[in-house]
Amino acid sequence: MSDQDFTPVTAKPCVKCGAAERYKSGDCKVCARAMAKDNHGRNKERSNAQSAAWYEANKTIAHARSAAWKKANPEWMKAYQQSDERRAAGAAYYKANLEKCRAASDAWHAANPLAARIHQNNSRARDLGREGRLSTGLASKLFALQQGMCPCCRQPLGNDFQMDHIVALHNDGPNTDDNIQLLRASCNANKKTKDPLDFMQSRGFLL
Repeated sequence: MSDQDFTPVTAKPCVKCGAAERYKSGDCKVCARAMAKDNHGRNKERSNAQSAAWYEANKTIAHARSAAWKKANPEWMKAYQQSDERRAAGAAYYKANLEKCRAASDAWHAANPLAARIHQNNSRARDLGREGRLSTGLASKLFALQQGMCPCCRQPLGNDFQMDHIVALHNDGPNTDDNIQLLRASCNANKKTKDPLDFMQSRGFLL
C-alpha cells in the first residue's frame, strides 16, 4: 500500500468516534492512530523493530517529513527544545552513546571551528545563568570588522583567536553580540575578568 493511500481526506463522520477525517484507505484517522498507539504499547519490541526497518529503508522520506513538520510547528519545537523532557532525553542518550556522541562532537568542532566557538560561549553563559545568545556567524563578522587585528595589541589575530566578553560574564556582562570582541589567545589570557578600561590602561591605552 502506497503513502498516497494514507493521505487524509474529509468524509462522513466515523460512527465510532465522530471524526470526519479519513485516510484514502477508508480508515478513520483518529481511530487508526489510537489503534496504532495501542498496538505499539502491547508490542513495543516488534513495533520499534518495524519502525527502525522502515526508517532505514526510507530515510529521505522520513527526514523530509520531519523537516516539514518542524517548519510548520516552530513554537512547539521551541518549547520542546527548552523542556525538561528534552534535556532528560538528551542526557540519557548521551550517557548511553558516550563514544559515539564524543566522536560526532569532535568531528563537528573540527569541521566548524567558528560555529564551535559560538556554541562554547553560549554554553558557558547558560551555565552561569546569563541571559542572551550569540548569533550565528558573529566570529566571521567581527573578524572582518576588526580587519583581522587584535584590539589589545594591534597584532594579527591568528588562527587561535578567542571570543572575549568585553565586560566579563563573571562581572555580570551580558552574553550579547555587542559585548563580544576577538582577541589573540595571549591577550585574552591576560585580560581574564578584568575591567576593560583598567585592562587597556594597563597596556598603555586610554590614559
